[in-house]
Amino acid sequence: LNNTDDETLRSNPPAPGSLVRVTGRTNNFYDQLQIQHVERVDVLGEAQLPAPATVSSADIATGGSRANTLEGMLVTIQDAEVSEVEPMAGPGDGMDGMPTHEFVVDGRLRINDYFYRLDPLPAVGTRFGSITGVLRWGNGNSKIEPRGASDYQ
Repeated sequence: LNNTDDETLRSNPPAPGSLVRVTGRTNNFYDQLQIQHVERVDVLGEAQLPAPATVSSADIATGGSRANTLEGMLVTIQDAEVSEVEPMAGPGDGMDGMPTHEFVVDGRLRINDYFYRLDPLPAVGTRFGSITGVLRWGNGNSKIEPRGASDYQ
């Protein structure tokens, strides 16, 4: 809930699995549709978290055949190798020279830090058995957004 002026909303987000209704205004930020200036979040109930879709990094990387279809969904890639650390920032992603806190796996798919930052970033050549997170379009690229340390295996 970074896009709110209400400190209570920012410091007390709904628990994972909550069904919510979000009230705010939409905005197009570098081709990413966002709910901006969140005014209200109503918790409507609870649900079981969905199982992630297991996909290849090529299919969900920027321009991949399933990237648009799976945007906003929980995904898992398997047997991923870090091929780049701190790639060039996309449009609207900070200022020149600032770290992105991202890394690239398999030469094509960005892993970002929107929900959770892996610190330190892995070195080129590091292998992961799997990486899970929400697939997001941001700053001109498809990115996996891991939710916590347990999303890295």
